[in-house]
Amino acid sequence: MRTTLLALALFFGGAILPATAQPPPGVPRTVRIFTLKNADAEKLRGIILTIFDRQGVTATVDSRTNALLVASDADTLEEIRKLVEELDKPAKKK
Repeated sequence: MRTTLLALALFFGGAILPATAQPPPGVPRTVRIFTLKNADAEKLRGIILTIFDRQGVTATVDSRTNALLVASDADTLEEIRKLVEELDKPAKKK
């Protein structure tokens, strides 16, 4: 509950929505927290916003926990989940 409140405060407390992003009208938005094990949350935030910016996705980082907080519709969040899962895998050793 505390983390959810933090996420909502971060999303509604500042101008996080890029100027070009417009959430689809009438589509319910959900906030999802991705706690990362290997990837850098700030770098992953940039990747997600680059790919999903036009779908009205918003994302912010909690650097204390290396977590990525993402708000979007359920279908887009599922796509983002798959991407995060893939990019958060440990680097392969050479």
